[in-house]
Amino acid sequence: MKEKNENITLFAYGTNISQQEMKSHSENAVFIGYGELENFALKFRGFQDHAIATLEKKRGSSVPIAIYDITQSDRFTIDNFEKFPYAYIRKKVKVTLNGKTLKGNIYVLKIKLEPNLPNDEYLKALRLAYFEAGFDDKTIDDAILECGGKVNEEDIY
Repeated sequence: MKEKNENITLFAYGTNISQQEMKSHSENAVFIGYGELENFALKFRGFQDHAIATLEKKRGSSVPIAIYDITQSDRFTIDNFEKFPYAYIRKKVKVTLNGKTLKGNIYVLKIKLEPNLPNDEYLKALRLAYFEAGFDDKTIDDAILECGGKVNEEDIY
């Protein structure tokens, strides 16, 4: 069991892959590395042009993530940002990084919302986060297509 003052491992997806974005939510976040969360898929859920990212279980899929250590106090700040426990919940998952299994938390949407597209500003920030991390946009494109959106050459960073 973790002591109250110990750091917490957080697996971030979406725009929180960006270290700059994560620092805006958790000033003490320490970037550990990038990885893949197996058997999950990126999804957009919510209202048209206001959908938000979440993860859903999907065997054989994976989602790129950034791995951070955060403090207990920063977790409360992130909880507030993610509207935990009302909109998002924390889920414990395992990720393998460099042959080592890490246990940590992800935030997933709690409420059931319809597949829909986020606004252009959010998509641009998401693509930039993936670009900065060196991730392929295929995960984003798949989530867009699943919502009935279209992917154009100019959409890709």
